[in-house]
Amino acid sequence: METPIKPSVVTGAGRCGTSAFMRFIIAAKGPESVITRKRLPANATFTYTEGFNAGYEYTLNLESSDEEFQCAPKFIKDPRFCVTIRGLIEKNKVIPEHLFILIRDYKKSARSRIKNNIEWNAQGPIRQFDQKYDRLKNQEIFMQRAIGYLINTVAMFDVPHTIISFPRFVKDKDYFYNKLKGTTLNPSDYDFDKAYKIFDPQLVHH
Repeated sequence: METPIKPSVVTGAGRCGTSAFMRFIIAAKGPESVITRKRLPANATFTYTEGFNAGYEYTLNLESSDEEFQCAPKFIKDPRFCVTIRGLIEKNKVIPEHLFILIRDYKKSARSRIKNNIEWNAQGPIRQFDQKYDRLKNQEIFMQRAIGYLINTVAMFDVPHTIISFPRFVKDKDYFYNKLKGTTLNPSDYDFDKAYKIFDPQLVHH
């Protein structure tokens, strides 16, 4: 690729509200903001799966084709960006216009992953688990390391970013409004109150 793409990126360690965040983006900016511009590649899961309260992922990595990069929507979401974004920046594939980092209590996120049988495995520089720990502790440690790696990347490359707490942002409208000020989701650019109604606190992962 001659020039990098510059999407807004939504990420977190998983089970931390990223899909709820994407539903808000759709309500605020329209579905075209998260749908691929030309076609859906094999790795895109635009649909929302009610049973998992998850979806809308668009995976990009160093093995992705030029077409997949070129087709990327304005807002892309994938928990794996925690560990893949550094390589994408280093290779000049992706330069995030803004990075939205969603954070949740690690133990709660880990329990949700185990409950839904979607546990993390080794990802890039984040290696396999320590056998002396149980499944819950290993998932918790993995998430902490993934977020730590992401924050280090943000600091290294001076990536514009906003850290947002889940589930607080789906329950506290004023908090969320203030967090989005000055970002690529500036609340003054759309009907924030209308878009915020998409949230259902009952859908918080358990």
